[in-house]
Amino acid sequence: MTTIESPGLKASHQIANLRDLRDGWRNGEGVAFDADYLAWLSDAFSRMYPAHAPVPTICPTTYGTISVEWSLTGTEVSLEIDPETRYGDLLWASTGAPKSGETVIDMSQPEGWTSLADRLDREQQCSILTN
Repeated sequence: MTTIESPGLKASHQIANLRDLRDGWRNGEGVAFDADYLAWLSDAFSRMYPAHAPVPTICPTTYGTISVEWSLTGTEVSLEIDPETRYGDLLWASTGAPKSGETVIDMSQPEGWTSLADRLDREQQCSILTN
């Protein structure tokens, strides 16, 4: 029997893999990630990320945050979540037309995850309509 992992669980596993990175993990640069931040983010993705949403790519930054990224047809979306405040900078940009935007969302609240899902849905719909 094949088990299908939800997009949130896949992201959660990617995040959990970052716990082994130590200071200097990228050619002498890069700080180790706070264990509480990784645990919170991994748990939040597994519990609150919508099952219908696309699987993100988890990208560690050298300064201790994680950038969560989506390459949708015609649009790039990224979310960088601050380890202390749990606020995320959500950015989106069209790869064809000059359409972009930015907002800050509170990822410590369920409403933040709903806002993220809504933005991803809108960008996917826009890409379907324009392609």
